[in-house]
Amino acid sequence: MVAADSRRGGYAGAIVELRELVRQELSTWRRDRLVSGLTNTPRLLGVALTGYHLAFERQFPDVDRDPGFQSRDVTDIRDRFQALSRALDLPSDRALFRALLVATQDLPQNQRIPPIDAWIVAAGGIDAGLEALYASRALVDLKGRERLLIADRVDFERSGDPWVRLAVALETWHRGVRSEKRARDGALARVRPIYMDALIQFRPGTIYPEANGTLRLSFGRVEGYTPEDGAVYLPQTTLGGMAAKVRGAPFHAPARVLEEVPNAPRSRWSDPTLGDVPVDFLTTLDNTGGSSGSPAMNAHGALVGITFDRNWEAVAADWMYDPALTRSIHVDVRYLLWSLDQVEHAGVLLAEMGVDRGR
Repeated sequence: MVAADSRRGGYAGAIVELRELVRQELSTWRRDRLVSGLTNTPRLLGVALTGYHLAFERQFPDVDRDPGFQSRDVTDIRDRFQALSRALDLPSDRALFRALLVATQDLPQNQRIPPIDAWIVAAGGIDAGLEALYASRALVDLKGRERLLIADRVDFERSGDPWVRLAVALETWHRGVRSEKRARDGALARVRPIYMDALIQFRPGTIYPEANGTLRLSFGRVEGYTPEDGAVYLPQTTLGGMAAKVRGAPFHAPARVLEEVPNAPRSRWSDPTLGDVPVDFLTTLDNTGGSSGSPAMNAHGALVGITFDRNWEAVAADWMYDPALTRSIHVDVRYLLWSLDQVEHAGVLLAEMGVDRGR
């Protein structure tokens, strides 16, 4: 219909281009997903990749460098390198890295990752390669990581450290992949508005808006649900219920919180109907990736909670909203205030928020 309308001849070309761009994007999705894992999951490889990327970008004027690798970003990178001292667990890191490497060997021929394939062959196999990598301790030490922040491109490319050598090979290849993706993203940014205009012109009724990056409002009720026969999930949980679940993994709670639970029903944050301080509540509100941290307000515009999750039965809600099962999970603002008041004794913060601690 679009192509047949002479007034909208430009739409047909944009739709054809959009289809081709999406086809290109999908043609390498397995490879791209694994590359994302390889560049983010093995922590020491991520350090080496970041350092080499930073050194490479230093060749250019600051304004022309990749976002995240300008002079102003060095402090944040250093902070991440320092935080790794508390978060690095080498056995877990190695196990995750191995799983990713094994998965790369199942990629179809047109989605292979050449630097990874070459590294595996040169190392004599995945396990031999991992043994050599994790035997190197240079980047385990904070000083070794920080030295990467002042190294130049030549330093990296002449390095004998196995992590750095792998990072140089992977980043050199990935630089071209990123360049292709940027060109594709630019083209998508050009043709998608044309496609949306075509939908608006030719599809009757209201078009669901593309609202990424915009303020979203969702309306609903506090309401539990029944996922299956005999199972009923009430809309609210309480401190007493939370404490009763603390019997080992995955249910844990700080001792100082548990110590205050017996006094909670008599606190000013207690709900008279529940006879306890409410912790979380369920609503029929819709949410999506990025909704965590959003305020939940009542009909009077008062903040009553903060969104942080979605129930398991609603994992498909990004594509289909089911009124019977889709629920957002919010922490009750009274639990937050109770924590600040009775557990943390943070009177200064309560006063800053305009809450009278003694009332």
